[in-house]
Amino acid sequence: MTSQERVIHSLESCPKNAKPAILTIGNFDGVHRGHQAVIERAHQIAEQQHAPLTVLTFSNHPASVLKPDLRLIPLCTNAYRYHLLAQCHADLIVAITFTRAFANQSAEEFLHSVNKHLPFSHLILGYDACIGKDRQGNREQVEAIANRWGFTLEYLEAQRLDDDIISSTRIRNLLQQGSLDEATHLLGRRPSYFGAATPGQGLGRTMGFPTLNLDVTGLCLPPYGVYAITANTPSGPHRGVANLGTAPTIRSDERILLEAFLFDCHQDIPPGDVEVFLHTFLRPEQKFANIDALKAQIACDVEAAQRQGFSSIRIEIEKGC
Repeated sequence: MTSQERVIHSLESCPKNAKPAILTIGNFDGVHRGHQAVIERAHQIAEQQHAPLTVLTFSNHPASVLKPDLRLIPLCTNAYRYHLLAQCHADLIVAITFTRAFANQSAEEFLHSVNKHLPFSHLILGYDACIGKDRQGNREQVEAIANRWGFTLEYLEAQRLDDDIISSTRIRNLLQQGSLDEATHLLGRRPSYFGAATPGQGLGRTMGFPTLNLDVTGLCLPPYGVYAITANTPSGPHRGVANLGTAPTIRSDERILLEAFLFDCHQDIPPGDVEVFLHTFLRPEQKFANIDALKAQIACDVEAAQRQGFSSIRIEIEKGC
């Protein structure tokens, strides 16, 4: 089953399972190591109970409704988030729209509506999870509901690195600063982007460097520039080099693309999603005087990226939670 096939967008669409689900709830932006710990614990219980693991999340960030003036930049697209959750063994991903009416429910009202369509026996939450209006459904309130209703409730301790709590906000700051290695430790993987390759102008192919292009507009990004990369593609894993930015020498549309040239890839990549991992920053993006100057620099970038040492591409790319 593909990650897309595991996703539904309303509680009313939940399938009728033979056994109550093992449930976890959260936004899971970036599916970082803290999120992975929560989902892995839920997965352990699901295996013990021979029950389905369901992740309840949101197709829009709650902050877009609760704090509309706060411009929160996501670490990944919804499609990538669902893909990563599926890699973490989620059997079902329920991605509902967070609305003002939804936000006005009490914790008990919300959990009742969930349980009505998605019966659950265990609820696994992160250390700071609060449910319901104005985050009033704290641990004490949810424990009281669990005792009344008879489901098992478990909160995981905060996941830390270097004594600081792992969080999406911390990762965003590190990425924007260009601290790829530090972000990697918190994410549990290299910083990465995912999606269907978009068609380009074909200039890369005419220069001898055909690219796969991912539109990363609106996502949290490191500084624009050229990176050594690995990529997971429908034809398998590849090393390569990529430009992140607006490619000012050849484009004027201001669209932010990750344009990846893959080494040892002598045929067109079959249609499908591509996952690109950023390893090493090689140089800032720049505008060249002409195409010949750009072509010469790309050749130097390729040489620089090929000199980079990578651990096993397949192990890194294919590992799940």
